[in-house]
Amino acid sequence: PILQRRMRFQRRHSSELVTKDKKGHNKKNVIRTPTSPVVSKPKDREFLKKNIHRPRGLIKKVSIATMLAYSKDPIKKPIIMTQDKEVRRYAVEHFKSLQEYMGDTRPGKHLKDRERLRKAVELTYTGWQKSIFRDEFYMQVIKQTTCNNKPKSLEWGWKLISAYLYYFPPTIKFQGYLEGYLYKNKENEEFNVGDVQVNTYAAYCHDRLSKMIQRGAKHGHSALIP
Repeated sequence: PILQRRMRFQRRHSSELVTKDKKGHNKKNVIRTPTSPVVSKPKDREFLKKNIHRPRGLIKKVSIATMLAYSKDPIKKPIIMTQDKEVRRYAVEHFKSLQEYMGDTRPGKHLKDRERLRKAVELTYTGWQKSIFRDEFYMQVIKQTTCNNKPKSLEWGWKLISAYLYYFPPTIKFQGYLEGYLYKNKENEEFNVGDVQVNTYAAYCHDRLSKMIQRGAKHGHSALIP
């Protein structure tokens, strides 16, 4: 039944174009739609190459994979390249707050449940209120949930992704990369850490993304009150 549902999903959310390959055989090219689980890896790599800040002046360049993996260190500039002064200024502070929320700083380790919830609401509220921050916020939490072997930190990170996807969508430019990240995690149980079922969180978030794409961000001043 699971396989049948997946096949129905793919038929419903993707269209096909039949072309000829070099040998003259029919070849089906799946045209990716916003809710299709098909991930275009070359496009994801192209997005990262064009949009991610990489340190300069080093003898050896830091790989993008290393830059987008969990880190205890703060960032010095936005992960996604931008000329917007407000984003450049606020992104660093947001990352510090994200690390505190996830328990990756000394103060963050001792947050009570109510304080951690308050911190999550503050992080989500800013992204809901100002669309210019959204892609950077998503990329920061993607970084901190990648290769993170701390169960609690990882779980709090995925809960924040689900909160983001309840209140605001990524931009069209970033949508494909985020969808690819969610699909990769929901299809691989190897990313689970301890009792944290990453694939379950990712499946829920993938479903939330498809709904968010259709309806857009939450509306109304009372949608999210910090």
